[in-house]
Amino acid sequence: NFFVTSDKVGTSQAACTTQLLCELNTEVRSNICTELLDTILDTSPQFFSQFTVVIATDISEEKLKRLAEILWSEKIPLLVAKSYGLIGYLRLVVQSHEIIESHPDNSHEDLRLDKPFPSVI
Repeated sequence: NFFVTSDKVGTSQAACTTQLLCELNTEVRSNICTELLDTILDTSPQFFSQFTVVIATDISEEKLKRLAEILWSEKIPLLVAKSYGLIGYLRLVVQSHEIIESHPDNSHEDLRLDKPFPSVI
């Protein structure tokens, strides 16, 4: 969390980073939940139905599978992110993901001059 300043030491990391991330895009609504994931998965899995997308980071495979099953049945996209220093991955878990290619392969016209006029040479 390179953008968190030292005056935030001692405050909730979730609250601090959420506040700063929301400043980047004021159209985004965010929620902070400090309850343990195991507790939510066991007692109130319907908690996740209020979201349009869920982003998960640094979660064990067992918990991730349980979360993915809940979100799959609700048709809520799950974005799984993991980083290892400068290397990482993103995985999108959705029932359907359509890709529409709205741009042709060669959308840029060839601007080379095949017969240049003398002043260009």
